[in-house]
Amino acid sequence: MRDHPRPPTATACCLLLTACCLLPAAHSEPAPEARFAAMSPDEVRAYERETLQRVADLSLIPPVINTHPLPKYDYSQLDYGMTIGIARTPGGRLWAAWIGGEDGPKAFMVAASSDDDGETWSKPRLVVDSQAPNLPLSRSVIIGNFWTAPDGRLWFFFDQTMNQYDGRQGVWVSICDNPDAAEPAWSAPKRIWHGAVLNKPTVLASGEWLLPVEFPAFSGIGPMRFANLELEPLHGANVFASADQGKTWTRRGCVRFPRPDWDEHMFVELKDGRIWMLARTGTGVMQSFSKDGGRTWDAPTAAPFKHPVARFHIRRLASGRILLVKHGRTIDTHEGRALLTAWLSEDEGQTWKGGLMLDERKGISYPDGFQAPDGTLYISYDRNRSTDGEILMARFTEGDILAGKLVGPKSKLQMLISRPLKNVLRKLEADAVAQPLRASPAAELKPAGGEVRTLEKGAKIYTDRPYTIHELPAALAGKRFIQTRIGQVEATCSQEGMAYVLTPSSSRNPHDNVVGELLAQGFEKAAVPEFVYTLVDGQARPQETCAVFQKSLKTGETVRFGRWGVLVF
Repeated sequence: MRDHPRPPTATACCLLLTACCLLPAAHSEPAPEARFAAMSPDEVRAYERETLQRVADLSLIPPVINTHPLPKYDYSQLDYGMTIGIARTPGGRLWAAWIGGEDGPKAFMVAASSDDDGETWSKPRLVVDSQAPNLPLSRSVIIGNFWTAPDGRLWFFFDQTMNQYDGRQGVWVSICDNPDAAEPAWSAPKRIWHGAVLNKPTVLASGEWLLPVEFPAFSGIGPMRFANLELEPLHGANVFASADQGKTWTRRGCVRFPRPDWDEHMFVELKDGRIWMLARTGTGVMQSFSKDGGRTWDAPTAAPFKHPVARFHIRRLASGRILLVKHGRTIDTHEGRALLTAWLSEDEGQTWKGGLMLDERKGISYPDGFQAPDGTLYISYDRNRSTDGEILMARFTEGDILAGKLVGPKSKLQMLISRPLKNVLRKLEADAVAQPLRASPAAELKPAGGEVRTLEKGAKIYTDRPYTIHELPAALAGKRFIQTRIGQVEATCSQEGMAYVLTPSSSRNPHDNVVGELLAQGFEKAAVPEFVYTLVDGQARPQETCAVFQKSLKTGETVRFGRWGVLVF
């Protein structure tokens, strides 16, 4: 038989009673779900909308301007490239911005600069990234542009939104008073209005500034499709005006195009005083005209040129002509996002001349540009955003456009601004694409500066650094190299043949290598064991473990790169 339990002692009874008093009484508080059970269906939906709106309001938190983005945002860490815009400062510096991450919720903004007219570009020196691990949804920075105002200040427009598009977005701007300085200072971002700005402002003859603010005529994307619905009457290609050099902005007018897309509209002030608006729609480019400075607009009609559903570029030039950059071999055709061409109009957009082919390849898009004081035209665009991710630039003149070919001494096409290298470098580090070293025949190179020296142990590498050669692959010993200042290597091939570049391994030295520049110029990694090539003050530097890249050069071809690299032939 089982023993019967003994009755509890008096002490045990007291302890049990105390414990019971400390425990919450059963059902003393309603269950969390009870408040919803008591709501009507309309009240539940209202609560859902309110909660969603609180998430959307996270885009109103001011973004941060990151002016020291390395090494986190170095090219070796980037794997996407979508062009945004390009501008020139009074001192001649070029600034270019593009999107990293994706054309979606993970987007962020990256910018770099050039002090040699676009020949070479800095590593990323400006980033706006609003992603945060504690957010319920991604917060993206995805649309914007650079613009140099008449007073010389550099304006950086960008939008901030939840999950790519939350039905509201938000135009933010940061202004730099010293864009030519070694350390440019940017103002705290200020929100102008809803929507986004993809194209530059236009300065009217009156001195007023017109800002094209796109506020897409559709609801938010994904989980944000029910947020900010009360703003629907404001959707469209909005016109904002400023009479005080951007201190304040006023919404002046708006055009709603049939079958709207992202709008991406831009303006040209015609000689008769009308404002010509052109915008991206689901059926191509459409246009509208205003006779009162953008307050009211005519019914939209088809534009006088053909273009795919994508951004184009149109601006008034100092000569009085109108520049148009679009896709297509002719003014009235296109073959998708390929065949980027430049055109000129001398009759206010009625007819077009030229057709300079800037880039004939597929997967190119989103031109933006400006005209320099000397009349030179600069256009940036992207190529294969998700794979190559290249941001490119064309530099040309009105004479080039009219001739249909490059005739200007400074004109140049397909100049590389940036290229994400994360995926490429991952393959290179595994030597998955390395090719056998090709030893002969050697190219003949004519350096733009510096001296030709023999490549051997102990040779001084640069004229302005105490670095000497430490190790060499046997196949390269005794060849020639160009000794010059660090970061200033340039040479032209006078007789076709093989050339090589020694540069630090990207995994050991992600900051100073020129791997990205070499890949962009068609070099390939050679299957040569990496070696420590640099001695500094007689001491080997393991972080300068070197890789070899090679290319068969054609006569007349130019090799150019900066930072830590040795050109061998």
